[in-house]
Amino acid sequence: MQVFGNKKLTTSHFEDEKQYRRFLELSIKSLEYSRDLEKKGKLLFHGIAVGSSESYWVMNVKDHEEADLLLKGLPVFPYLQIETRPIVSPEHVLREIQDYLRQTKG
Repeated sequence: MQVFGNKKLTTSHFEDEKQYRRFLELSIKSLEYSRDLEKKGKLLFHGIAVGSSESYWVMNVKDHEEADLLLKGLPVFPYLQIETRPIVSPEHVLREIQDYLRQTKG
């Protein structure tokens, strides 16, 4: 199962410079964590939107529970609002369309 995750930083968590610096330290650990997930084949893609605090992941997981565990493993997890969606490959969609057209000839 592939899952798309959109993580967005909620800046309201920072009350002062010290908290912000702590977040940046956790961000470094989170990037290292994501690099480890890439090496394990769990994270297929990770990108950060330019000029934004949003980050996008495509994960290769067996189910939603595994995706949830991986996301909660992020050191910056308490600072994030996370939205996930299951995704399918373009090949899957192509097969569905072709099957539909074969079944509904005429």
